[in-house]
Amino acid sequence: MELWRAETATEESALGVWQHHRAAEYWADRGKATRLREGVWWRHRGQGIWSPIDLLTPLAADHVRRPTSTALAAFALVSGEDSLGTYQHVAFQDIGSYGPVRVNRDRRREVRRAMESHEFRLLESPEELIRQGWAMASEAAQSGHLWIPPDRKAYVQHCAELFRGTPAAVIAGFDEGGRLAGYMVSFAVGSNAYLEELFTAEWARRTFVGVGLYWCLASYWARVTGTTTIGLGRTVGGGHGVDRFKVAMGATVLDSPARARIQPLAAAYLTMRRPDSEVLAMTGNASGERDRQ
Repeated sequence: MELWRAETATEESALGVWQHHRAAEYWADRGKATRLREGVWWRHRGQGIWSPIDLLTPLAADHVRRPTSTALAAFALVSGEDSLGTYQHVAFQDIGSYGPVRVNRDRRREVRRAMESHEFRLLESPEELIRQGWAMASEAAQSGHLWIPPDRKAYVQHCAELFRGTPAAVIAGFDEGGRLAGYMVSFAVGSNAYLEELFTAEWARRTFVGVGLYWCLASYWARVTGTTTIGLGRTVGGGHGVDRFKVAMGATVLDSPARARIQPLAAAYLTMRRPDSEVLAMTGNASGERDRQ
């Protein structure tokens, strides 16, 4: 499917609208453990820390629990009255009203240049990624802290998984010669969409393909009924250029009410060695909200 040129768009079928179990399969394909507990799907984020797969939907305080006995900690967004800390992240909010007025003036010019020099498509099969994606993604991963499968064979399998059953929303940008300049992978669970993979070719960095991809991402989900927010990940912090770029594209930096549960020994370790730990701060006290399950 060809996507937008400038501000024009046509209605397309909504790819990437997933049930929680389909999102759990995506994370399992990326090597992340998942677990269903008391109606909530959780995923392992690394270093023993877990969070809900649908992170942006607040949980009741009594549902914020470590999903396994071996988990060191778990955190989730909660309502304000249940908050013990905050989770700082970036998101496109009220996505149904997204448009040029939400974008910084300088970035609007870059959006137009990107749309004039690229063809952006919502992919319906993995063929283009299999044909061109591995070399681009592996090169991009070397210059940044990006996840990719360990080798080309695993990459091809991952691409096939993206389009199995209900496909993810994979938006790709191609230059006038048909070269893959960049792509991003997103999906929605409930009312929240999540950007999970983004790669741009080194040679395409100055063609504003990244700006065009973000524009198409927001424009696509703005047209999907029921989607209200696009999660763009944690803030980098310190006024980092990545955060500023997302804000210039119309996103918002958010401090959302959050709550964490930490295994007692892990809480004691963090209190001594990493008292500024984000997950420890979500317990609301120096020793952590202890969880003896």
